[in-house]
Amino acid sequence: MLGLQCRKALYLEKCRPDLKAGPTEPQERLFSLGADVHLLARELFPGGTEVPHEELTFRQKIAQKASLIRNGAETVYEATFSHDGG
Repeated sequence: MLGLQCRKALYLEKCRPDLKAGPTEPQERLFSLGADVHLLARELFPGGTEVPHEELTFRQKIAQKASLIRNGAETVYEATFSHDGG
């Protein structure tokens, strides 16, 4: 996805990761809040299935979510969505 958004960003990510600055304090708080929301969702809707983030491509995540729903999953954590092919 990064390469589709910005080729230079993809180059820097892959070839010069040493130039990348770490997350800022506000970004760290946002990440922490996201983790809290994830845990709360798991408490409120137990027994769901999680779609892994790191191991799959965007299209694979979409396909896995669709497969889970087709096969009767009522709760999917970390599901990926697409609208109008985007």
